[in-house]
Amino acid sequence: MRPDWISVVRFRYVRDWDNPALDKWLCALAAAGAVVRASSVAPRVDLVRNREVGRWLAEDATKYLLMVDSDMVPLAETNALLIEPGDALWCPYVDQAGKVIDPQVNGVGTGCMRISRGLAEAVPEPRFEYVLGVDGRTVVKSEAFTFTEKAAAAGFAFRAVGRAGHLMRLVALPPGPEHEAVEWKFEWEFLS
Repeated sequence: MRPDWISVVRFRYVRDWDNPALDKWLCALAAAGAVVRASSVAPRVDLVRNREVGRWLAEDATKYLLMVDSDMVPLAETNALLIEPGDALWCPYVDQAGKVIDPQVNGVGTGCMRISRGLAEAVPEPRFEYVLGVDGRTVVKSEAFTFTEKAAAAGFAFRAVGRAGHLMRLVALPPGPEHEAVEWKFEWEFLS
């Protein structure tokens, strides 16, 4: 891997995860010559993504930026992001409810994506932004969706390559009184 080829940013969150699989993958990328760093932490992911893309454009001379969230689990197929040609690539993964992300509904998954310098320079700032509803709190469009729209308007189409895992907490319940199958409940279902 050429040192001028790729920068990798691990996006951290206020409530971050221990992720040894991701740590090992990022160490291997750094050993191969990639620029690897962790993002700053902020409560709004759109602000952090904008800050880190701006930092990459200003500080690094690499051709690509690989953005990977701290809860992504690299698989052998995830390495496709490193070798496939293209300006706009993403690895499909499931969302926090365990459903496959639909790019037509949600935009591409920004949790595991690679963009080129040309794409980043072509998309106007803010590249990532939430669109809120009239109540000022409900997210109508995610930062992933607005970025996908802006990239398309600039002439870039994202292509899915490989796949990645998504680390999430869940609780398995034994069969209930009717002896149905094991039930899986995700952690946030118990938080409300």
